[in-house]
Amino acid sequence: MNQNNTRKLIKKFSHLYRYYRRPSTESSMCFGFQCGDGWFNLLWELSSDIDKTLKRVSPAKAKRFAVTEVKEKFGGLRYCVNYSTFDISYWITRAIWKSLTVCMLCGKPGDLRRGLRNLTLCDQCHKRPERRGQVAD
Repeated sequence: MNQNNTRKLIKKFSHLYRYYRRPSTESSMCFGFQCGDGWFNLLWELSSDIDKTLKRVSPAKAKRFAVTEVKEKFGGLRYCVNYSTFDISYWITRAIWKSLTVCMLCGKPGDLRRGLRNLTLCDQCHKRPERRGQVAD
């Protein structure tokens, strides 16, 4: 994800992404959001839902929560946290499934494209020359 989108997420949800500046021995968030900009809105919505959920739990539990990794794997979103509730698990699962229908590059409706590397792309991004060889045609 580009630096501008990363800054927006970190600024608005700093308490969720507080491991962003920690070393790799503590969290993979030091590598940033390892996915395309097309999932920015998906991550914003997920962060907002988790934020609202944490406001309903005890302050001690909310303070303990942190995101430890955000990345694309096998064409879908991977969103790892150090603490969860039923509601948080629901929001994460919902976002993972939704990521399989949203182009990871541009955010338009997309499909999981299987090949040497599985990616969720719209038809237009799938046809881009730099994608050749990564997914089946």
